[in-house]
Amino acid sequence: MPSRGEREISRSTNPPETASGTPPIHTPSSNDHNFFLQIALEIQRSIGKLEASNQSLVSTAEKHAEKLETLAEHFHTAKGMVKAFGWILSVLGAIGLLLLGTILTVLLKHFSLL
Repeated sequence: MPSRGEREISRSTNPPETASGTPPIHTPSSNDHNFFLQIALEIQRSIGKLEASNQSLVSTAEKHAEKLETLAEHFHTAKGMVKAFGWILSVLGAIGLLLLGTILTVLLKHFSLL
């Protein structure tokens, strides 16, 4: 904490003088031109890298879309095959139950349990 004497000194000092007149005009030089040209070329190179990366991502996404499409076709085919096997097994099961029923009735009649 400043002492009382230091406070009075800081209050009595004047602020620095401001510049009088207009600021000097900056004349463009070849160094400035080279600097901005370098910046423009760096930005152009970065954009080129981004475009190449974007193209790579697009081609990868297209390949994945094709794989998903073929996978969906295989899944649809497998689903149809399962339904067909289900129908066939249901029909065979029904026929088997009918035959089993007739066999049991014949056996029961033979042993005169009916």
